[in-house]
Amino acid sequence: NVSCRSLLRQLLDKLEEDGKCRPTDEDADTESMLDIISRCLKNDKALIVFDRTELLEKSDESQELPMILSTLLYDTKQVKVVLTGRNPLGQPSIGGQVEHPFNLGPLNFANSVRLFANLCPHLHTPSERGLFFTELVNECKEHSDCYPQDAIMNERSRSIFSMVGDGAPAKIEKAAYSISKEDLRTFAGGHT
Repeated sequence: NVSCRSLLRQLLDKLEEDGKCRPTDEDADTESMLDIISRCLKNDKALIVFDRTELLEKSDESQELPMILSTLLYDTKQVKVVLTGRNPLGQPSIGGQVEHPFNLGPLNFANSVRLFANLCPHLHTPSERGLFFTELVNECKEHSDCYPQDAIMNERSRSIFSMVGDGAPAKIEKAAYSISKEDLRTFAGGHT
């Protein structure tokens, strides 16, 4: 359950952990947390990342995020904010700043396999993840720089690409967490 309040709480917890501010009441409202965060970062140089903001789109709080960002950007001097999400906010100005959306395409084959290996709960150690990555990428070496739409991929490379989410990070995450241990062994040639 993602909310603007939970995003601010996470940021405030991180500032507390780093010794930038004193611990605050867990029940603090959004306005109070935003005030504390703004005071803590007033003259600090910081990059704040709010991840997966598309989860707020259908909530009652969808209009609260631009207001929070506006306050944060007005009240601080050197804070920059990166939002990850499926869609831009679409606001002409946020805190005197203009939104600059960057549309990212899919990951290539090798990076898709790497992300899948890093997320998959059946691959427990760095060496298991590395072995999985190396075996699949070496097996499909001529396609490691290919993208899902590239016609030159053979059937095996295309099936692996599909299994790991076709280059879309959200699909890769879903594939990594939903694959069975048996299916993972099948794709990795039984070496996992």
